[in-house]
Amino acid sequence: MGTFFKTVGIGLLLEKQISNKIILHMGTFFKTVGIGLLVIVLSPLIVLFFALYFLYCLVLFMYEGIRSLIVFFKGGTPFGELPEDVKAKEIMNARLMEPLKEETPPAPQVSNTDSRQYVQQNIYIQDAS
Repeated sequence: MGTFFKTVGIGLLLEKQISNKIILHMGTFFKTVGIGLLVIVLSPLIVLFFALYFLYCLVLFMYEGIRSLIVFFKGGTPFGELPEDVKAKEIMNARLMEPLKEETPPAPQVSNTDSRQYVQQNIYIQDAS
């Protein structure tokens, strides 16, 4: 009889511990199910967002391509001028607008008194024999 009560006592103790774990696991379960339901509810909106974003990108791609072709064949630059290009054009235009200056004659070169030149031939001829 004593063994029976011990077994039942241990059984009740185990049941109490299991019920606490079940409560913890049920909370985790409901949390997971809630997130799953939220994803299920929001998934059409997410798909709609990506579909609209895809259409926006497609329209923008077509618009930029056609616009670039038109500007290119008109003789312009499709992507606009960079700040470096603008500065370079300003410098070039400023140089063109300057009055032409007379160039100073080059300094006379000192001639070498020894006018002999040594030419080394780098062609090596083998005997045909």
